[in-house]
Amino acid sequence: MSKTLWILVLLAPLAAGCRHAQAKTSPETPALEMPAPPPREVESIEVEPPPPVGLATEPAHNPPPRPRPSPPPARAEPKPAEPPKIDIPAVEAPNRPKRRPSRRRPCR
Repeated sequence: MSKTLWILVLLAPLAAGCRHAQAKTSPETPALEMPAPPPREVESIEVEPPPPVGLATEPAHNPPPRPRPSPPPARAEPKPAEPPKIDIPAVEAPNRPKRRPSRRRPCR
């Protein structure tokens, strides 16, 4: 019984809110009276278009001839001297003791 009473208490404000959920309307007002637009008088002005003008002729210009580049002088570069060869004796790797097999159990 008390469970249904609590449900009714919680739902009562929701039901009351839905009862009055209507938008208020404003009364219709008459349209505003506006004066008529003034008459438009347009006078056309006729002007002769200017005669077409031809393209301007550009005087021919010849660029001055470029001087030919002179070949660069041959340079005698000294060859680098080879460094003296040094004989390095071969070094043997030290003997390592053999490893014993591990005593660990294999993973399953």
